[in-house]
Amino acid sequence: MDASGPWEPVPTILAAVGASGSCEQGFLDWFVAELVRRLRAAGPLDGVFLSQHGAADAERDVDPDGTIFRRVRETVGPDVPVVATLDLHANMSAAMVAHADVLVAYRTNPHVDMFERGADCARHLRAMLGGMKPHAAYRKLPLAPPSVTQGTAPGQPYRDIIEFGQERVRDGVIDVSVLSGFTSGDTPKNGTVAEPGFSGTLGVGVIWNMPVSVCHQVSMTGQRPLPMTRWYHFHASGLMGSPTEPSSRSVERSCRLGHDSPKRIRPRIAVGAV
Repeated sequence: MDASGPWEPVPTILAAVGASGSCEQGFLDWFVAELVRRLRAAGPLDGVFLSQHGAADAERDVDPDGTIFRRVRETVGPDVPVVATLDLHANMSAAMVAHADVLVAYRTNPHVDMFERGADCARHLRAMLGGMKPHAAYRKLPLAPPSVTQGTAPGQPYRDIIEFGQERVRDGVIDVSVLSGFTSGDTPKNGTVAEPGFSGTLGVGVIWNMPVSVCHQVSMTGQRPLPMTRWYHFHASGLMGSPTEPSSRSVERSCRLGHDSPKRIRPRIAVGAV
């Protein structure tokens, strides 16, 4: 924000904890009420930035992040820009997408790009204050990849998928986030998500591209050279919730032959598609 002009930050409230069990409902209710109180006390605001993990869970509320976004939107109104960063392990929900204007997820695991993604949000917020009207869409896939398959080092399938999304940040598309989800969250909103942000302006048609799909990226591997096909079969099986090594000799043989055979990959965990 400093780089793009003057602004006045108005801090509200912060709560943080490591990966653990469900949040006590009483604390969540207090936290949301306190956030709303402080937003109201701050007076009219030009924009709101939220730094969320995105995979919170509570004793009764299975979507605390969606609840926070909804209450923030109800408090500031429909015309105030609301932007947020998310961990790439976030479990995206329809409420999160509906009540925020732009959601930007980390692209690295371990997470070393938090500053850059915050800068992305600042840039989008400035653009919205200047009149840009973003439109968001997301697609949830019935996949819950285990954490051992979510690395983003060079050559890892998840990194390839994220870069595949970034190649489509053009022609009006302002951001594409591919979230692997937090498998251990065990909530109805678990699952892998592709969340492209679309920008448009008043009086001009919105430029619309179909959401990036992990399945689309994986399905293309059969057209690639044999070494790449074998690499994807070994690791894409993990992206679909099964072990990182072929689960049967038939799968291993299909790798050697260079055939794409997703029917042989059995997801270990299935979640509802949105």
